Amino acid sequence: MDLSLIIPVYNVERYLPMCLESVVQQGLEDYEAILVDDGSTDGSSKICDEYAARYPQFRVIHQENQGVALARNRGISEARGEYILFLDSDDFLVPESIGQVLANALQHDVDIACFGSISGEWEELTARSASLENKHCGSSRVMNGDEYIATHNFLATVWWYIIKREYLQSLNLLFPQGRRLEDGCFTPFVLLHAKRIIHIDAIVYCYVRQYGSIMHNKDRQRNFEMLSDYAFAAKTLSDGYERNRGRMSAQTSGRWMGLANSYSFFGLLKALRLGEAKYMIKHLKSQKLYPFEMLYEVDYPGKKWKLLHWLMNHERIWRAFSLLFKIIRPFR
Repeated sequence: MDLSLIIPVYNVERYLPMCLESVVQQGLEDYEAILVDDGSTDGSSKICDEYAARYPQFRVIHQENQGVALARNRGISEARGEYILFLDSDDFLVPESIGQVLANALQHDVDIACFGSISGEWEELTARSASLENKHCGSSRVMNGDEYIATHNFLATVWWYIIKREYLQSLNLLFPQGRRLEDGCFTPFVLLHAKRIIHIDAIVYCYVRQYGSIMHNKDRQRNFEMLSDYAFAAKTLSDGYERNRGRMSAQTSGRWMGLANSYSFFGLLKALRLGEAKYMIKHLKSQKLYPFEMLYEVDYPGKKWKLLHWLMNHERIWRAFSLLFKIIRPFR
């Protein structure tokens, strides 16, 4: 078959029907949707089973809760399509959009095909996506991974691409177990090693901003635990750079290490808000990630980023700011 959609599912009963309906509305024939129910405790499991009963292209894997990384890895091992698309279960696709991307990918026999996305709150996106049309979309020339990273504002988010399954399996690369920000430890390597990448001028993916999600969760303990995930992603990319720097152009090197540094940067920013700068700096030092280089200027232009970077790399100053946040937080 042409396409396998891998959809990890965990306690998203409010959004899941929209996600699955958007798959049905693609108008594809030769595809499968693999729903990996990761131990949901709400009505998500039932919704998955209902769609599998209604549509032969849908199949469900029920497993104990192990996290999105292992759910995606399970989907990879079960996939049979020529290409793979990762779809988060609280997001959805623009109607009749992925077909254009898939057709171009098959025509040019690429390892990866990239496309556009929109983001916003759920109600806003449902209205916007209904009016989008992706007819007669243009495409870039075929590039290798180094060219693509060097010339595009690439995202580490894995749902921004469809990936040839055979190529992905040849990398022997999986999402890291038990880690959040897992895309950052996966997608850049998939892009770098690709020999044939094409970008399609189509808006396909609707990313729903969820302020209760991992990226926006206000729970202090969960955010504290996430600090080590920022350091892990930065270390993974930094080590990856050392292994692969010989194949990188100067522009790709800058973007790659800029991404690695951004995980240190935003991890320190989160640590500041938690009043845990001392902990985060110590953690980064243990990984030989502190002090760190400036963010990639093309992606983060302006004096604001330079000033923040300077402040972060002066340990006493950043720890003082963090202590101040810790003192004033109870009064906010």
